[in-house]
Parts: sequence; C-alpha cells; structure tokens
Amino acid sequence: MNEQRSFERRFADRMEAERGSTQLPDAFYDDFRLQARDARQRPRWLALIKEPPMRISSSLAVGSPMARVVAITIATLLLALLAVGAGIAGTRLLAADDAIVVAQDGSGTVTTITEAVAMAEDGDTVLVRPGTYVEAVIIEEDIFLIGDGPRAEIIIEAPEDGPTARAGDLSNPRPEAAYALLLQDVDATVSGLTFRGEPSRVHASGGSPMLKGLALEDVGRGVGDRDGGEMYGGVIVSGGSRATIRDSIFEGGNGVRAYDDSEPLVSANELRAGAVIFGQIGDGSVIRGNEITGGAIGMSGATTALIEGNVISDAPFGIWIDSHDSDEEIGPTIRENSISGGGTGIEVTGGGAPTIEGNTLTTNRVGIFLSQAGAAALVGNDLADNAIGIGIHGSAAQVEGNTVRGGTTGVSVSGEATAALAGNTIEGAANRGLFIGRGASPTLTENRACDNGTNLVIDEGADPMMQDNDICPDPPAPAEG
Repeated sequence: MNEQRSFERRFADRMEAERGSTQLPDAFYDDFRLQARDARQRPRWLALIKEPPMRISSSLAVGSPMARVVAITIATLLLALLAVGAGIAGTRLLAADDAIVVAQDGSGTVTTITEAVAMAEDGDTVLVRPGTYVEAVIIEEDIFLIGDGPRAEIIIEAPEDGPTARAGDLSNPRPEAAYALLLQDVDATVSGLTFRGEPSRVHASGGSPMLKGLALEDVGRGVGDRDGGEMYGGVIVSGGSRATIRDSIFEGGNGVRAYDDSEPLVSANELRAGAVIFGQIGDGSVIRGNEITGGAIGMSGATTALIEGNVISDAPFGIWIDSHDSDEEIGPTIRENSISGGGTGIEVTGGGAPTIEGNTLTTNRVGIFLSQAGAAALVGNDLADNAIGIGIHGSAAQVEGNTVRGGTTGVSVSGEATAALAGNTIEGAANRGLFIGRGASPTLTENRACDNGTNLVIDEGADPMMQDNDICPDPPAPAEG
C-alpha cells in the first residue's frame, strides 16, 4: 500500500476513534480519566502578533497658542489634500490598469469569471462583483483574482458533475478531485472570495500562488463524509507547490491537504468544525499562527517543516507526526503551540528526530506522547492538568527542562525506552509523578518530582540510571479507621 494512502487511513481512523473517546493509548498501563478544566493559553509568539500596533505621538508646534492653532489648521488641510490626491491617483491607477470586471448584471466587462480569466494576461487584475458564480475556473497566468465587494456575497460553487484534477501521486491511477478553482503552475493571487459546497475546492498544482482572505464553507471531503474514499482538502496543494494560504476561514469541510512533498505556507487562518491541515508536507513547509477548533495538524514522512504558534482546542488530537519508521535524523520543529481540551496534544510515531519546544498543553488526555519516536527532543514545554503529561514508549528522546503539573500521572516511561530526562519538574499529579515501566532503561539527571500522590514508581523489570535527582518523600498514607 502506498505510504501516503496508508497515512490517510490511519489519520482518518484516528480522528474517528478519538472523537468522544476517554481511553488513553494502549501503550499506557492504566486507564486514567480526565477531569478537564477550562484552560486556554496563547503562545508567546501568537500573543505578540496580536498586539495592537504601536502609536507614535506627534509633537505640537511651539510658540504662541495662535501659532499652534494656525500650524494645526495648515497641517490638517495638507493632510486632507493629500488624501484627496491619493484617492484620485488610486482611481486613475485602477483605470490605467484596465482591470477586467466580472458582474452578473452586465455592468462590468464580462458576466463570468471564466471569461475574465481567459482574457487576462500576466499581471492583469480581475475584479469579481457580488453574485453566485457556478463555474470551474482554471488559472494559467500570473494574474490577480480579487473580490470586489463583501466577501460573503461573492460566492463560487463548482458545477454538478464538473471537471476534476489530479489531487496527488497516491496510487495508480491517481485519485482526482472536483474543483471550483484550479491554479496550474502559476504565481497568481486570489483573495476576497467565498467557496461553498463539498466539491468547490481550490487546487494549487505547482507554482507559488497566494491564496488570502478566502472563506471556504463545507468545502472538501473530511473524515465523516468520505464514505471510505479519499479525504480531499478544501484547499489542495500538489505538484511540489509552494502555495501560501493565509488569513482565510475554513468552516467544516477538510481544510488544507498537501501531496507530493509540496511546501505550503499556511498562516493565520481559522479552521472550525473539524477542518484539518494534513498530508505529505515537504521540508520547506510552515504552518504558523492558525486557530483550529475541533481539528488537527497531521504530517507523514520525514520532514523538517515548521509548526509554530498555532492554537488548537477541543480536538481529537492536536498535532500528529507519523514518520513511517524513518531512521533519518531529521524531523519537524513543533514550537510554541497551544493545545487544550482534547485527546493527545502532540504525538510522534515511527522514528525521525522532531524538536518539540516551548509548547503549552493543558487539559488533554495525554500532553505529549512519543511512540517508537526516534531521537525526539522535548525542551521547555509547559504541561498542566493533562491526565498524563508526557508519555514515552520505546523512544530515545532527549527530555529537558519541561514543567509538568497536575493531572493523574506526570511522566510515564515504558516499552524499552532509553530516553534521557534532565532538569524536568514534575509536581501535583494525583497518582504518580514519575513512572518507569517494565523494560525501560532511561537516564534521569537533576529532575525534581514533588507533591505528587507518589513521586516515583519504578516497575519490576525497569532499569533506570539516576543521578542528582530531587525526589521528595511521598506524603504519608491516611490513617485507617
């Protein structure tokens, strides 16, 4: 079976199994129950980009009160003249650009987007006025396709039984997906449009197009409605494309899907009602600053992609990296994401060497779970009130400087894991602070485990190496009777 198709099935099965489940991964010995608290923190990175712009105060003219009044009046008139001039210049520029206007009432250049795109050449602008356009549009030039009016009133829907395009190199024959907009090896810009309905996909094949300020409503075939078939994205990125998808809203459907080691930049989008970002994502990919509710991020294969500053909540799982038993010493960087209220926050399976750094994970069933996950690096993560904070099963991970608070078990190491744990703080777990399971032989240096139900449990058959750790005495058992 093709690796990408296999990953898709595992991804879909995992989404379906995790929704509504209270079970922890089979690798853990105990079936803990999560008593979730409402907690949602934004990463430092995302908080910075959401700060209001700096204000620069200007000084008044010195001298007499009358001079100041005159100076302010003159400055105001000059600004007004500049604004009028800019408006006139903008109008002239638009006219000089000879924008092609699409208007269904006949007030523009043409009445369909297909006609306008056929007329356009590299650098041309196509303005689309409000209306519902039932079309399948192909862009093969580096043009600007821009909504001219409220985005919610400019709607593109794929026609019934419309054309399809190859979605990616998954099998033979390759699967094909319907589309409302297909961009073929172009650096075009598309903005200010709404795409509606399952087949009304935006497909970027090759090139480096810019897709920004779009709304996709129930576009793409997700886990619940795929009927055992292909999970198509609302935005499909294939053919090695370096598409940018930014500042857009995905409501339901299936979010963004990448094939063929494409390298998208997926930034500052909102994905709601289970929309996801996943696929065979290449080394140069960046997934940054997205808000995801009820969905997830999933990647297959060995990749050095960057996943940074995303906020994921109420999801079956947050971020899943499946490296196909890779023995390559590379992996994605997963940094400063905030994941709360779901199943497993961050999971890595099958090898590779991802870096998981500075993330905030709260009220999940498992905060971070590594299963046969190679030489992962877990550094400086903050985990609070997850049923299990960190689970390491059969991995040689480097786990350093993490803080694990609350929940049921702080850190669990099992399954012949040879992980190295250094400088971690584990406190407030109701059951076990630090659990070393049968067959595990980790190295523990300068860790602190205090104020847990039981601070340290070493199972029979475990063989840890321990040096300079601060393991507090366990609290006395309550008196009987």
